[in-house]
Amino acid sequence: MSNYEREASNRPVIFDGRNFVYSKVRTTTYLQSLGTDVLEIVEGGYTFPSVIRTDTIGENQYETNAKAINTLLGILSHS
Repeated sequence: MSNYEREASNRPVIFDGRNFVYSKVRTTTYLQSLGTDVLEIVEGGYTFPSVIRTDTIGENQYETNAKAINTLLGILSHS
């Protein structure tokens, strides 16, 4: 397997408005690979805290939300 093939299989596809079902399956699988909590935030939403919590749970939730947002913005085509 070439380096390109390995990298391509480890990232979500860019959604350009075509083939929604394929893009949804690939994106869902990618989000699950980041952790089930990431997919849960995408499906159920995230409530932003009024104050950024500095405990471990608050930091983990904030980081997980950032992963979800980064992935969703990354899959959208800008054309």
